[in-house]
Amino acid sequence: MNEVRRINAGRTTIEDVISANKEKGRHWFDKETMRFFRSKIERDELRFGQLIDDKYFITSEQFDSSSPRLFTVRRFNPKESSINTVGEFQEFKRKATARDFAWCLADHDGDVEKCREIIK
Repeated sequence: MNEVRRINAGRTTIEDVISANKEKGRHWFDKETMRFFRSKIERDELRFGQLIDDKYFITSEQFDSSSPRLFTVRRFNPKESSINTVGEFQEFKRKATARDFAWCLADHDGDVEKCREIIK
């Protein structure tokens, strides 16, 4: 555990985001909210739990049990401790494409249109 803390020193982790969101009285990560939207944080796309460029992470949502799970890129706003959708909700059919989009955003100052051109 100490190794992970050392690696994450100075970086924003998903646990930091969840804590900050809860401290501000927001309910984005509440179990009931996540269950209602059938939402999951795609933690395997986060190295040591670190957000991509300290801002971006990926969630997946499923409308119902018979529909496909689709992926959404999210951005953490540290001033507000809020979460925003980047691009469109459930924009990606594949987790790998959502991950590439998030990394592109990090490399291109959050330029959604440019990254759509590059990734799709």
